Amino acid sequence: MEEKTKIERKNNKSVKTAVLLFGAVLITMSLLGGTLAKYTSEIGTASDSARVAKWKVTKKDATLALFKTNYTKHDPAANKDTVVATEKVFAPGTSGDVTLDPTDLGSVNSEAAYRIKLDLDQDKTKYTGDFSNIIGGKFDYNPLRFKVTDGSGTIKYNGFIRNTTSGKVDDGPEQVIGLKNALASIQSDIIYPGEAIGTQLDPLKVKIEWMWEFTRPDLEEDAAAEATSNGDDPNAARAQMAEFVDTWDTELGKRAAEATTSADDLNFNITLKGTAVQVD
Repeated sequence: MEEKTKIERKNNKSVKTAVLLFGAVLITMSLLGGTLAKYTSEIGTASDSARVAKWKVTKKDATLALFKTNYTKHDPAANKDTVVATEKVFAPGTSGDVTLDPTDLGSVNSEAAYRIKLDLDQDKTKYTGDFSNIIGGKFDYNPLRFKVTDGSGTIKYNGFIRNTTSGKVDDGPEQVIGLKNALASIQSDIIYPGEAIGTQLDPLKVKIEWMWEFTRPDLEEDAAAEATSNGDDPNAARAQMAEFVDTWDTELGKRAAEATTSADDLNFNITLKGTAVQVD
């Protein structure tokens, strides 16, 4: 009995101790909670906003003075033109060139850095006219050749000479492709926002040259080489090719004279584009 009483007293003390400890914890949490969250005040905020950077391009259409109404080729001392027309023309033995003024392409007002690139309008740069049945069977006889030099003096395309890959002078459609690819490889230096434009445009001061040779020695050489390989007379082949070229050239001139509208004549149209492109 006495032992039982001792155990009960011990248990009562344990319960009392647990209750006291639990109460202490609640009081402590209450005090801490009140201490940490009693005062609350906003001390400030952080915010931001932005708009799209300005990108304003002013388009400017200009004339590319590549062709003329008159040409002086033979005997310049005579002070007389050998080709004279009322419209811009090209003829056997004529040539011309133009150096692009980049400011003719328009202007850009931008808050982002950009470059200006060149290109040909593929849809508008082409031969047009009824010339599908030139005598001699060369149906794609397009006589113009082109050469492109960028503003630093680097030749980007030279259709005046033989193509190093094919070994032949490019035909008319190939000349247009060479002209397009050369121009597409040329771009200005980066123009940064707020920067005065000066030398950045120098690479765009492109020189475009063209010519229609009076004779085609390259075709004559090719004909002679083929004749030699076949055991034929190379001189006769060379003379025959020269005659073919004269016939083709004459046929184009005759068609121009007989054309009732300019659409019936062989025309070459070229449209150059300048494009502003943002850079990273």
